[in-house]
Amino acid sequence: MDEFKFSGVLWRMLFSLVLVLLTFNPTGHSYYHWLVDGLPSIQPLEAVAGLLLLGMWVSVMGWVVLTILGLVLGFGMSWAHVRRRVSGQASVDRVD
Repeated sequence: MDEFKFSGVLWRMLFSLVLVLLTFNPTGHSYYHWLVDGLPSIQPLEAVAGLLLLGMWVSVMGWVVLTILGLVLGFGMSWAHVRRRVSGQASVDRVD
């Protein structure tokens, strides 16, 4: 696997920004406005574009959820070490 670089973060941020702005933006040039202007009928190209956007949103949300779960798990596994550093008090399991 490649090493972590700041350019990778920038590419992800750019992809996320483009995804959001393609879906909806206040200028009136977005998928939402394209779809609403043609209602009640939906053209095949609009349907395909909507499915592609939906697939990208699902993919992005999957990564967001996995990232959040990983951070919560990592913090939970490190909590005893953090607590010991901050308070000076060690966590000990009582075994009878």
